[in-house]
Amino acid sequence: AKWFDFIDSDGKVRPRKINQIVETGRIAVSPGLQTIPADDYDIFNRYRQAFIPELGWDFCAVDYKSQELAIIAYMAQEIVWLSAIKNDLDLHSVSAAKAFLEKWTEAGGDPEGKTKPTTPEGKQLRGHAKTVSFGLAYGMGVGTLAKRINTTKAEAREIMDAYFKAFPSIKGMLNVSAQFAMKNGYSETLAPWSRRRYYGEWNTYHVNEQDIASIERRGKNTPIQGSGADQTKYALILIKRKIEENGWGNIVKIIFQLHDAILTQFRKDIIPEWPSIQCALMEEAACSNVPGHLIKGDISVTDHWTK
Repeated sequence: AKWFDFIDSDGKVRPRKINQIVETGRIAVSPGLQTIPADDYDIFNRYRQAFIPELGWDFCAVDYKSQELAIIAYMAQEIVWLSAIKNDLDLHSVSAAKAFLEKWTEAGGDPEGKTKPTTPEGKQLRGHAKTVSFGLAYGMGVGTLAKRINTTKAEAREIMDAYFKAFPSIKGMLNVSAQFAMKNGYSETLAPWSRRRYYGEWNTYHVNEQDIASIERRGKNTPIQGSGADQTKYALILIKRKIEENGWGNIVKIIFQLHDAILTQFRKDIIPEWPSIQCALMEEAACSNVPGHLIKGDISVTDHWTK
């Protein structure tokens, strides 16, 4: 019911506060538009369907495919990951095949991971690989992994060890990032932005033991998540510049940024090519710090907010 308090006279909801999260590079808004669930498993999308474009307009949402995983692959120069992403393979199946070997094939998985498994055992192993892969971006440890996949710490450690044995370059990259943070007291996002995150509890003389794990975890996370935030912000700049340079202010409008997705609305009858233009601009922004068009955009054109 509180949402009614935020509806303006024109029927739109606008953030009252926009806060820059310096540590991650992301933004947070109030009211919590970013926390409205997408309702992936509800065909009626009962929460977001309340948000609709102006009459005669459509929404265009473009988000980055596996943005943080692609950043990890690039930073680590992990050949298997890079190949899977470039060839549009299911990265989690590829990772499970390489990490779990015979256990994966015995569970019915494709030896090369080119297709998703259909057996419950295979799906579970793919799920383990997926959980580890995404957890890497946030410095996930064994304890957190055990909770997420509902298993013991001993089994979680076996899964983590198998994963890093299969992908030593990723483990090495994460360790280097953590060591850099501990040595210098800050982390940097990828060039050319090279945005720094300083750790207030760090000093040149002594760091409390209780703070070391925290700095190392954030040291692993910041170059990954922060570089993704840099890409998305640069994409907003390119989109805004494109609209202004072409005088499209009356037919294209930037609506909202949600993490790695940018939502616009456009006049489909006047500029039907806008979704491909927005996608190209976002991919250009991603190339600013991860070259080679490794990160692709995923386009969705709808008559209500979906992502």
